[in-house]
Amino acid sequence: MIRKLMAISLIVFLLGIGIVGCTTAEKKDDKIETKTEEKNEAKKPEKAKLTYVEPGRYLIKLPILLADAKGYFKEEGLDVDVKIAPSQKAFEALIAGESDFIAVSYGSQMKINQQGKKVQSVCNITSNCLFHLVAFSDIKSIENLKGKRIGVPKVGEEVTAVIRAALKKKGLDPDKDVKWIPVGIQGTMIAAMKNHEVDAVGAVGEWRDHLLRAVPDTHVVVDYSKQSDLKEYLGAETYPLAHVQLTSEFIEKNPETTQRIVNAVMKSLQFINTHTPEECIDVVKDKYWADADRDVLVKYLTEIKGAFSPNGITSKEGYDVVVRVNNGSGLLDLPAPAFEEITNLEFVKKADKVLGIEIK
Repeated sequence: MIRKLMAISLIVFLLGIGIVGCTTAEKKDDKIETKTEEKNEAKKPEKAKLTYVEPGRYLIKLPILLADAKGYFKEEGLDVDVKIAPSQKAFEALIAGESDFIAVSYGSQMKINQQGKKVQSVCNITSNCLFHLVAFSDIKSIENLKGKRIGVPKVGEEVTAVIRAALKKKGLDPDKDVKWIPVGIQGTMIAAMKNHEVDAVGAVGEWRDHLLRAVPDTHVVVDYSKQSDLKEYLGAETYPLAHVQLTSEFIEKNPETTQRIVNAVMKSLQFINTHTPEECIDVVKDKYWADADRDVLVKYLTEIKGAFSPNGITSKEGYDVVVRVNNGSGLLDLPAPAFEEITNLEFVKKADKVLGIEIK
């Protein structure tokens, strides 16, 4: 009898321990689930629906457009609406809040920051200059441009700066020896040359080749995509051109969104740097270059593919080259902002670490 009572007591005791243990485990699981949910909630982008505005459609911006077409933005939980800015006013759209991020040059960014608008570069996408000076064939050299009309997208922007640098290098006065004419971009630029409204133009990206095809008797006088011309006229071996840029206010309010934008762009750069030009063009052609000549796109991308940044990092040395060119061309009214003020490498370094991209 005593043994039975002891056995029953033991069973009740063990059951009690089991119930308590299960309850404790359940409570622990609840805490783990709660922490996981909180962690996931904290990782959600502060703003998921975004607008990206570009001044024109160029292969220079391929990392942004491929990030969209390949689905990298969606992988990061972002819905990005890509738009073309009227009158090339990408920075104006950014400052007005009509665009969440853009990808243009340091030169333009410097001017905006000088006006008191705080904009930061968070990722470099092209580490070389992709501007070209195209002229009629009777203009054999820079020296032959004396007394001629040079068309540029917008007078005073970075295309103007690098052409002014070449003129000064060859002993010409950019303010007295040539006439600057704004001709817009792409189709309007080609029309200006066809109609002989200008004698030479600063062509951006693959529009160099579209222009050479469309306007007979033209050739390239200065090609900054080539190391030889970059060194001869700018005294440089690199020229960090296009960057992903956001306002400091946006970055502060939306750090997770900013990180995800950079993650997507770095995935895109990784794809570009490990795939053929044909494969890259095939990703974006239907969505973003449906009416463009595929052969022109592939040819140009093949030629300049090495210009895309391997890791999204801009060096201070590269920035100093851009400052020197813009200062030397007389296009900056005030001293250029400090590198640390205009560049934020925090997000791209995190993205590189996750993706296994080497930071040199």
